Amino acid sequence: MAKSRTAWPTQKITAVALGGAASTLIVWSIANFSGKAVTPEVASAITTIATFAAGYITPPKEGENIEDTSHLAKISE
Repeated sequence: MAKSRTAWPTQKITAVALGGAASTLIVWSIANFSGKAVTPEVASAITTIATFAAGYITPPKEGENIEDTSHLAKISE
């Protein structure tokens, strides 16, 4: 697991937040331009997919001060 060394959000976190905002606009657009209501379940699915996709495809920015903490998650035998 990676840990940020600063309080500033990383590039990936910013992308996830923008993905969430984009999903709101997508749901709003569907409801307004199609004239049909979007169920909460569909809206939730759109949000989940948009935020996951945004975070998955966005690489960490070079020099973003991410430290590897994967050694802390290992269980000693």
